[in-house]
Amino acid sequence: MKKRYIVLVSIVVIALALVSTNPSQDEYVEWASSKVFAKEGLFTKVGVDELAKPVINTATEKQDMLLFTIYKTNIPAQEEPITTIGFFKQFITF
Repeated sequence: MKKRYIVLVSIVVIALALVSTNPSQDEYVEWASSKVFAKEGLFTKVGVDELAKPVINTATEKQDMLLFTIYKTNIPAQEEPITTIGFFKQFITF
């Protein structure tokens, strides 16, 4: 019986940690602009990455699942949207 309570409390603590560290869309846009445009080089040198943030923000769909968030960014040059999952203030792109 005591083991069940420990497991239940652990699950609740992990769920609360996930909910409280679920990244916002602003955090995603900041992360995406630094990661995507850092590869280009030109954008970061010229400072155009600041102009990219509003573009990424408007091109991104957010699906909040409470414990994590799915971000889908539609880029016209690609057929499929870029899908990213955010949790624990981290992002994983597929």
